[in-house]
Amino acid sequence: MEIVMIELNIIILEDDIVQNTWYKAFYNNLSFPPCRVTTTENLALFKTEFRENFYNFAIIDYYLPDTNGREVLEYIKANNPSCEVIIVSSTEEISTVVDLMKTGAFDFLKKPLDPKRLQALTMQVWESQTIVKERNINRPAPDRRGFSQEIIYKSQKIEKILDTATRCAGVDSTVLIRGESGTGKELIANSIYSMSRRTKAPFVVLNIASLPETLVESELFGHKKGAFTGASNDRIGRFEEADGGTLFIDEIGDISMAVQVKLLRAIQFKTFQKLGDNDTYKSDVRIIAATSRNLEEMIKTREFREDLYYRLSVITIRIPPLRERKEDIKPLVEYFLENKCRFYGKSIPRLTDKVTHALIRHDYPGNVRELENVVEHAVVMNRAEILLSEDLPEQLRIYVSDDQEAVGDDSGTEEDSSDDFLSIDDDDDLDLEKHLMNMEKKIISRALEKCEGNQSAAARVLKISERKMRFRMEKLNLENVYRTVR
Repeated sequence: MEIVMIELNIIILEDDIVQNTWYKAFYNNLSFPPCRVTTTENLALFKTEFRENFYNFAIIDYYLPDTNGREVLEYIKANNPSCEVIIVSSTEEISTVVDLMKTGAFDFLKKPLDPKRLQALTMQVWESQTIVKERNINRPAPDRRGFSQEIIYKSQKIEKILDTATRCAGVDSTVLIRGESGTGKELIANSIYSMSRRTKAPFVVLNIASLPETLVESELFGHKKGAFTGASNDRIGRFEEADGGTLFIDEIGDISMAVQVKLLRAIQFKTFQKLGDNDTYKSDVRIIAATSRNLEEMIKTREFREDLYYRLSVITIRIPPLRERKEDIKPLVEYFLENKCRFYGKSIPRLTDKVTHALIRHDYPGNVRELENVVEHAVVMNRAEILLSEDLPEQLRIYVSDDQEAVGDDSGTEEDSSDDFLSIDDDDDLDLEKHLMNMEKKIISRALEKCEGNQSAAARVLKISERKMRFRMEKLNLENVYRTVR
C-alpha cells in the first residue's frame, strides 16, 4: 500500500492583513492540490502555531517588524526539516536570494505576487512532499518470518487514522493509540516513527503486559548492579536505549501507580533515575503509548493517574475493531494469503465468493491478528487450486450453509430439478445402470467444474478419495475438460 501526502498544511507569516486576506482567498479558490491555510501576523503567534501543529509548507515575508525571513527559515528547518519554505519580499537582492537558498529555502517570490507563479510553486511543493512521504513510509520492515509490515486497508476509518498519523509525525507530542488487542496499534506507532525526524535513532518497544510488575521500572529506566536480588550487572533501560528516538509503550494501562509517578516525571521533565542510582539522567525521547483498557474508568477507580493520562493523550488515535470495518477484510485476506503462501512455498489458491463470504461474516474478537491466523490455517490445510470452506478453522465453517457447499450450488431451480437432472425422456428407457452412470458423470463433471478442473479438490467435495475419483472417471470414460492451463 502506498500512503501519499493528500493535503498541504500551509502556515503563512505576513504582517500585512490585506496580504493575508489575499492568501486565504487564493488558496480557497485553488482546486488542486488540496490545501489548508493558517495565517499569522507576528513571530510569537507563528511559533505557537508551528509548535502545536504539523505544517509541511511555509510562506514567510522577509521583512518583519520583530524578525526577518532568514531567522524564521532557520527556526523552521531546526524544528521541522521536511517543511518547505518560500520567502516573499518586495525587493530581490541576488546575494540575499542566494543566501536563503543555501539556508534551505525552496524558492523566493517577489511582491506583488504572480498567482500563476505561486500556484506552480505550490504544486511543486506538493509533489516534493508526496515523494518524501512515499519514500519514508514505503520502507517495509520484515519480521522474522519475512512478512511485510505494510498497512492494508480500504475503509475511510483507517484512511482518517493514517491522515492523523501523518500530521502528528512531524512533531514530538505524545500520542496515545487506543484499540482492542490485535488491531495494529504497534503498526500505527511504527508508521508515525517512520515519518518522523527521529528515524536515525531507535524505535524501541516495551510491552508492559509481558512483564512481571516488579520488573517494569527496571525495564523502563534501567538499574545498577546490586539494586535488587538478581541484579548482577548494570543495565540500561528503554528510555536510555531510545535516546533521540521513539519509545513505544504498549499496554500502558498495566503499569502500577508507583511506576506511573516516575513515568510522569520522565515525560514532564525529560529526566529519570535508575534503580539503585542517585544520579539523574537526561532523556530525549518521543513517547507513543497504547492501551486496550478503559483508562477513564481506571482513573475513576484510582488505578491510573489523571495527570499522566493527560500527558500521554496530547494526540489520541482510536483504531476501530475489524468487525466495524468489514470492508478491510478482503484486502487483508488477499495480502495474508499471498505472504503465507510465499512463506510456505505454496501456489496461491483462488478465493471463491463462498469462502470470502464466510471470512467477512466472522466478527474476529482477536481482530487482524486473528484474521492472519485464520488465513495461515487455511493455507496450511489447503491442497487445491481454490480455497475451500473445509480449509477454514471450524469456527468459520458455520458461515458456509449446506446449500452453499452443495455441488450444484443452485439447487431448487427448475434447471436442476431431479427429473431434469436424470434427463429421462422415454418412459420405456428405465435402464437403471445406464441412468446411474449418467447421473454419476454429471455429478463428477459438476464437481470438476466447481473446482476448475482440480481433481484433488473435486474428490474432497465429493467426499471420495482421489484414487477412487480417477478410477470412476476411467470407468465412465469421463474426460476432465475443466482443467485450467496455468
